[in-house]
Amino acid sequence: MLRYYPEKRITAREALAHPYFSVRPVAKDESMMPTFPTSHQSAGYRRQRRPEEEQQQKRRRHNEEERFGEAFGDPHLSRGGKE
Repeated sequence: MLRYYPEKRITAREALAHPYFSVRPVAKDESMMPTFPTSHQSAGYRRQRRPEEEQQQKRRRHNEEERFGEAFGDPHLSRGGKE
């Protein structure tokens, strides 16, 4: 059916008559196709975290801020830097 040289290609009418398009199973109507939930969370949805997950997240943020403060000399962000 597909040919590199246009003069050797079949026409649209010949393509529609080709056995490829008459082999069972025939295509189903779109309304009969299954639907699946999206794999992406919607922008407004956030899963409720458990308290221990919240604490872990806070510790991670705090540790990142400390490392950032140490790296860039910010006494307000580094350990014990309460000035």
